[in-house]
Amino acid sequence: MAISNAELGQIYSMGVGKLAWLGDDGSGTANSRQMIAQTSPFEFANQTIGLGSGVLNLSPIMIAAGQTIRNITFLGAATRSAGTHFWYALYDDGRGSTSANQLALLSQTSDNTGAGLLTTGALFSQALIQPYTTTYSGLYFIGAASVGTSASIEASTTVGTGVPFAPWGTGSVPGTAGSGLTNQAPSPSGAITPLAFILYGFVS
Repeated sequence: MAISNAELGQIYSMGVGKLAWLGDDGSGTANSRQMIAQTSPFEFANQTIGLGSGVLNLSPIMIAAGQTIRNITFLGAATRSAGTHFWYALYDDGRGSTSANQLALLSQTSDNTGAGLLTTGALFSQALIQPYTTTYSGLYFIGAASVGTSASIEASTTVGTGVPFAPWGTGSVPGTAGSGLTNQAPSPSGAITPLAFILYGFVS
């Protein structure tokens, strides 16, 4: 989903200190962090969702072909006070997986073992270990996973109450996958359990 100028203004208004890295630095190089696509309209990010420990939370995102994804960012809804693992990952829509109804891993971030990674109302970005250039225009998924006694919490958009929601039709339902995860994103994703909300995040 493209980011409008109005939404970009809202995101920037959250505070320069929190978002100093955002935007294109004009170099056109790997240091450039122009936002490419978001999971949902920013103004709908009004819910607090806890991440279950050792579980991958996946949200659909539409990305055009030929876009080089270097970073994944999610919006914190509460401060993470403890934890042993924390990472993000990029997945396809399932076309690259030989397992039915599962997604193929495209790239993930390094494992982050720090405690105070997410804070209330702040965006937290992590760089993919291997930047990925999209090969098709359409549906992808970005995921977040946390392990620890006090799991990370992300702000999310309300998309229904107890009803799996597919914002872009069949196959675009957000969900959770895996269990007992530590520092590695599962490949493929594992069976997906549908959810009725989308984590607010974007790629750059």
